[in-house]
Amino acid sequence: MKKFLIGIFILSGTTLFAQDYRGDQKKNMYQDNRSNNGRPEEVRRSFDRDYPNAQNAQWNNSNGQWHASFRDQNNKNIETYYDYNGRRIDTHTPYDQNEFPSNVRDRADRRYNANGNYNGYRIDRPDNEPLFQLKIESGRSIYMNENGKKRKYKDRH
Repeated sequence: MKKFLIGIFILSGTTLFAQDYRGDQKKNMYQDNRSNNGRPEEVRRSFDRDYPNAQNAQWNNSNGQWHASFRDQNNKNIETYYDYNGRRIDTHTPYDQNEFPSNVRDRADRRYNANGNYNGYRIDRPDNEPLFQLKIESGRSIYMNENGKKRKYKDRH
C-alpha cells in the first residue's frame, strides 16, 4: 500500500510539472508575437496606419479587444478599439452639443426634450456610416445617424 501511494505521488508530481512546462511554452510563444505595450504586431500596424500622428497612446486589453486612448490634434481624448487580428472595431470621439449635426440636435431637442442638455460621442466604424451617441441629462443614451434617425447599436465597451 505504501509503495502504491508513493507511486501515485510521483506520477501526479510529474504530471503537474509537465503541464506547467507546456503552459510556459505557450506563454513564451504568445509573448514572442507581441510588441509595444503587449499589443500584437497586427494591432500595432493597424493603429499606426489609422493614426500616424497619435502620440502617447495608453493601451489596455479587455473583453478580447485592444483599447487605445490618446489625444488628437484638437486635444480631444480619442478612444479606439481593435480586435486581436488588428481590425478596428470602432472609434469614439467626444462631442459637445454644438458639434453634433443639426439634424441630430433638432431630433434630440424635439423628440427627447433634451433642450441642448446633452453631450456624447461620434462613433466611427469601418465600412459603416458614423453614429452619434447622445447622453441625455436623464442618463439615457440614444444613437442616431447624421440625419437624426434613431439607430440601434450595442456598444461592447
